[in-house]
Amino acid sequence: MDSNMKWVMGELVSNSTIIKDGVDLRKEFHEVINRHPLTKFWSFGVKDTIVDQLYKRVTKDAKFKR
Repeated sequence: MDSNMKWVMGELVSNSTIIKDGVDLRKEFHEVINRHPLTKFWSFGVKDTIVDQLYKRVTKDAKFKR
C-alpha cells in the first residue's frame, strides 16, 4: 500500500492503529523490549536501534508527524 492510505466504503481495513495523544511510543517500545526475557543481555545500542526502527515503522504512515 502506498503512503497515502485510501479508504473505500465496504472494504475491510485491518492495518490501522490508533495512537492516543501524549503516548511516548519510544518509551513504550523500550519497556516492552526490556521486559522480554530474551533481550536481557542485549546492549543498549541494539535496543535503541530496534526501538528506532519500530518507531519509524509505526509512524511512517501517520497522518500527523510528531
